[in-house]
Amino acid sequence: MAMKKLIAAAALAVALVAAPAASAMAAPAYVPVGPIDGPTTIVPGGSATFNFGSFSPNETVVFTLTGEGVGPGSLATAGARSVVGSVSVQKEAAEDGSVAVEVTLPEDASGEYTLHGTGQTSGVEAESVIAVDGGTAGDGGGTASPGDGADSDLGWVIWVAVALVIVVVVPPLVVRRRRTMAEATVGPRRDTDAS
Repeated sequence: MAMKKLIAAAALAVALVAAPAASAMAAPAYVPVGPIDGPTTIVPGGSATFNFGSFSPNETVVFTLTGEGVGPGSLATAGARSVVGSVSVQKEAAEDGSVAVEVTLPEDASGEYTLHGTGQTSGVEAESVIAVDGGTAGDGGGTASPGDGADSDLGWVIWVAVALVIVVVVPPLVVRRRRTMAEATVGPRRDTDAS
């Protein structure tokens, strides 16, 4: 009987932990955008064009580039220098919802840069992470990124579920085992008030 309660409590604990993660995976917090065509790496001082799709026709899209040394010249606009900064530029999407933006990294670029686009009418968002390549620019394409999505949460959900099982299941099993061992060495308890 106690074992059934223990198993039911463990199942409930796992369900309580897994339910929020499952709902987070089912409903992403961003609207996915069509493919982002552009390199995943750029050499310091190099430039590349990123083509985004799936915005509303003719809508204004705000692009923001964030990273070390980003200044006004980094998004084909006017170049001030900052340690870690960001710069934004507005572009109008074409009739098919596509829009292109040119990115120029600083001469002493290092680390990673994030190019984020937001449609001002549709609310559609897209993001591409650009790594600095010490050699030649890569030839791969960027990808739409959900940021810190539910997949990254799955690991901690598993750890919490395991911890809950350990906390809920193990102590009663230890107590039961100790009682069984004590009864085996002493014998079963008997009531002395039997009349």
